[in-house]
Amino acid sequence: MYEDLINIYPSVLVKHGETQTTISLEWYEQNKEDVALISFALILLYKNGTKKEVYFDSYDKMMEHLTKLYNDLKK
Repeated sequence: MYEDLINIYPSVLVKHGETQTTISLEWYEQNKEDVALISFALILLYKNGTKKEVYFDSYDKMMEHLTKLYNDLKK
C-alpha cells in the first residue's frame, strides 16, 4: 500500500491575500501573523512523482494520522 511512498511532509495550508499554498510548520510558526490558517496537511510524495495532500482541521488530528501512517509503514 505504501511501497511507492518516498516522503511525508507535515504542513499548513494558508491564505495570503488571494493566494493559498502549503508551507512548512516551521515557516508558519515564524510567520503566522502574516497569513491566515486554513488547515493542517500531510503532503505525501510518491516514486512516480505524484503528490497527495490530505487535510485536517487540527494539528492533533494531523499528528494522529501521521502516527498511524508511521505505524503502518513499520509493518
